[in-house]
Amino acid sequence: MNNRQEVIDYVFLNLKIISQLKDGQKLRVRKINDLDILDIDNRYIYKYFRGAYGDNRDNTMSVIKHIIDLAYNISDEILYEETEETKNQNKTKKSPFDSDDDNTILFRKLVAEMENSLEGLNKLKITYEDDISISSMLDLLMSKITTRINKINGLFKITKKWSNKLNQQYQKQFLIHYNLMHII
Repeated sequence: MNNRQEVIDYVFLNLKIISQLKDGQKLRVRKINDLDILDIDNRYIYKYFRGAYGDNRDNTMSVIKHIIDLAYNISDEILYEETEETKNQNKTKKSPFDSDDDNTILFRKLVAEMENSLEGLNKLKITYEDDISISSMLDLLMSKITTRINKINGLFKITKKWSNKLNQQYQKQFLIHYNLMHII
């Protein structure tokens, strides 16, 4: 990934995929243009295919963790940029997120996607409830996401109404992008 926007798109796409998991479904990792992209594994005999293609739970968990780490990095970068911008402008803002500029909107989208991914991660945890290692890793990741969401929400208030509006507005965009990735 060559630039920040590609990283953001990669994170949003994968968080969106995680959020769409249904009960009992598993994730797999697909290589698309040298990127590890998560995909919902709908193959009926997926345990046989997973081994044949070198895909396994550990690899999938590693990619999920990487995506969550990237989401953290993005939020850290935005927070730093907004804090520095506020300092440099010597404005008397209540917080760096008083406006609806690009970074604030990006921050809000990130929170919405992270919130939505929690449900998918919880469904994945239920799927792997007999695997204490995977289940525990998922607990840690969900806790990490929740902590970051709470930190971000502490910086500015995101109402559930705004979050739902955002999801409806951008869901079609991400689903189109996700479907295009399947065609490639």
